[in-house]
Amino acid sequence: MNTRFASPPVDRRRFLQVAGLGTLVVTTAACGGFAGRSEGEAATDGILMTGWGSDVEKEHVRSAVDGFVKGGKNRKVTYQFIPNDGYEAKMNTLVAAGDLPDLSYQSEGLAMRLASQGRLANILDYEDEYPQIGDMLPTVVHRWAPGKAITQLAVEMMMMWYNAEAIKEAGVPTPPAVAGKAWSWDAFVGYCEKLTVDREGRHPTESGFDPKAVKQWGTLAPTGWPQFYPLLRSNGADIVDETGKRCVLDSAAAVDVVSDIHDLIYEHHVAPTPAQFKTFAATFTADLLENRRVATVLDGQWNLLDLGQMKLDYGVGVLPRFEEPKTVNLCNAVVVSAKSKKVDLAIELMLHLADPTKNDLYAKGLWMPLGKKYYTDPKAVASWTDNPVHPKEFKTAALDYLVECGEEEPAYKIKNWDQINNILTAEMDGLFASAKGGKAVVRAAMQKAKKRIDPLLRGVYPSA
Repeated sequence: MNTRFASPPVDRRRFLQVAGLGTLVVTTAACGGFAGRSEGEAATDGILMTGWGSDVEKEHVRSAVDGFVKGGKNRKVTYQFIPNDGYEAKMNTLVAAGDLPDLSYQSEGLAMRLASQGRLANILDYEDEYPQIGDMLPTVVHRWAPGKAITQLAVEMMMMWYNAEAIKEAGVPTPPAVAGKAWSWDAFVGYCEKLTVDREGRHPTESGFDPKAVKQWGTLAPTGWPQFYPLLRSNGADIVDETGKRCVLDSAAAVDVVSDIHDLIYEHHVAPTPAQFKTFAATFTADLLENRRVATVLDGQWNLLDLGQMKLDYGVGVLPRFEEPKTVNLCNAVVVSAKSKKVDLAIELMLHLADPTKNDLYAKGLWMPLGKKYYTDPKAVASWTDNPVHPKEFKTAALDYLVECGEEEPAYKIKNWDQINNILTAEMDGLFASAKGGKAVVRAAMQKAKKRIDPLLRGVYPSA
């Protein structure tokens, strides 16, 4: 899942997933060496785990795996890191051979297909044995059939990031950090107008403002589905209807949202065009905030990993709303092979990685936990957020916001998601690349997308 805007800025985590330099195999065992099995070779005295990620993620996951191995008797794990751009192809090869890794990262759409084919273990079968499963947030339990589910690697969510210095200089209040105080879309636009300045210090509402010579933009247009999906849901809209058999992006509510996003760029001039964005020297969210190319960005909480290493006064708020405040819970799946000879060991490792007291990636800001108690119990919350990386408003702007307003991502709900997302991305890219806007133009674009998407729809997975 990639972060995308009018022209996609790629955060460091996503970039490094795609730009990995090779496969790293890390083998660890409780005592003595454990030769890593090759792909397709059955595990006899241990388990194979595969994943992707940045160098930082790789090292911290490896450290957590080491801790897991040392924490029990006869635990043997081969941990294999594979570049993102070749990962799914490798998984497809293993699927064809009938030999998935015991524990593996998988993209959402592929994971749901594999589960539907009976290739993955049902985590709900182990709920009595492992109470952590029963404590998971509802939006991280993804059912492919009634009573059958997989989960995701961690929680990641959408929120509003801002450069506190830019906010202070503009003389405007910091964005709201409580869902109940989320700005209306119009209020957000007005706020971004005050933050957008051209090289002569003029704002978009002032005479002589030059949108071709902007020094600081108020925001970036949220054109990728992770950014605009919670805005759709905020307005009571969605990508498909409740049956999953009909695309509803051409509904009045959806058209209103997409049209308003388009207007950020071409009518209000508070966000760069795709062509302008391509000229930026840096496109990572944290860099954009640090170098003041933008003052606010609607993006994922994983940016804390980068922001926490910068000498930058940053803050976080909730997303703007249309009707009711909404955000989205999103992350790739982590799954256990149904054919594993050590399903229990694989599930125990999965839950170990999900424990903030055993995995530093939560405290560093890359991940958020799966368990409910880490959002509601003060001691559990403090175990991963009581540090300089997480800003003081993070509890209300992220944890409470997710629990109260979080939506399951569409990639786990809509069957055949990968093909549908490809079409959705292409149609959105074409729409936002053109200055032609207005509701009639947007409706026509959404009707075109609907015409292409409808034949691919195969329904939705059950919600319970």
